[in-house]
Amino acid sequence: SGSASTRGCARAAATMMAVSASQATVTFPGGNLGTLSLFPEHFASSVLALHPKTFTDSYTFSLASTANVYGSVSELFGSITFAQVLIDGFDTGPFTPTTTGFGFDFGPLAAGVHTLTVKGSVLPGLSMYQGSIYAIPTSIPEPSSVALLLGGLGLMGVMGARKRLG
Repeated sequence: SGSASTRGCARAAATMMAVSASQATVTFPGGNLGTLSLFPEHFASSVLALHPKTFTDSYTFSLASTANVYGSVSELFGSITFAQVLIDGFDTGPFTPTTTGFGFDFGPLAAGVHTLTVKGSVLPGLSMYQGSIYAIPTSIPEPSSVALLLGGLGLMGVMGARKRLG
């Protein structure tokens, strides 16, 4: 029979392994989620607290093109209160309650490297949360594509006018 702390750490390790096995790859604070796509990337963290405390966990991710970003966070066990989810330091707005936690969205976000930050607080003991994030590309055309489209429409207009006159 081990101490409560040892049992709690063993339970956290077992939960981490279960999360890892069920979700393929899990990124922990300070890690890189890679390039987001339509398929969710998963992240998780655990907090062991002797007293009530706040936490701030950050993860990096990339976007290949301009996209809207969607995600969720949920408590696996313990006592976690989520305060904010930020992308590049900007609040993603009020959480949307889901059946398992809270959802968030942000966008459109430009292509490049970005930072996801999860802020919250925990009560004494061991607590753990998980989350996921994915991106849906927006249909904002590049300026050169718009110029080409307008040029083509102008040319069609000139040809139509010539046809009517001649």
